[in-house]
Amino acid sequence: MPRMRPLEPGEVSADAKAIFDTFMAKRGNVPNLFRTLARRPVFMAAAGQLMKSLYDDSGTVPVALKEMLAVRVSLLNSCGYCQSSHTALALAAGATDSMINALEQGSEAQTFSPPEQAALALGEWMTRHPERGLPDHLYDALSQQFDEGQIIELVGVVAAFNFFNRMANALEVEVTR
Repeated sequence: MPRMRPLEPGEVSADAKAIFDTFMAKRGNVPNLFRTLARRPVFMAAAGQLMKSLYDDSGTVPVALKEMLAVRVSLLNSCGYCQSSHTALALAAGATDSMINALEQGSEAQTFSPPEQAALALGEWMTRHPERGLPDHLYDALSQQFDEGQIIELVGVVAAFNFFNRMANALEVEVTR
């Protein structure tokens, strides 16, 4: 049971409604986390801008990889809400069922290519060791597969989903139907 009831479009400010409309156009629904955050439209807008920055067209990391990384981080954080939502988005972006199933095993799964393994290892490290920087061997593996801008994208996805997972878990947000 959620700590707060997600708001309906008729219950939100005009600013929040505009963000709801963007989600509807892109995803066909408004995620329950954002419907909950709509109680503070400025905060919801900032969270929405963060999501937009992770997935806008200026990035060069494939969306399927970003979504698989979001799912892996969500698995590590036991966030069923984000896991469910981003599994569907990963599949829609081109990830296969076998890839999604292998996310339980993580970066060591043979299903993944070297770039995918490096990205997933980054997500595992950042999630399990938030107090520490990246070890040399991990940064070296990332640098062999990605340019610096892409590494920023990947670090951003991991950091953002640790943030979103904690919010969704704390508020016990239900999976969006």
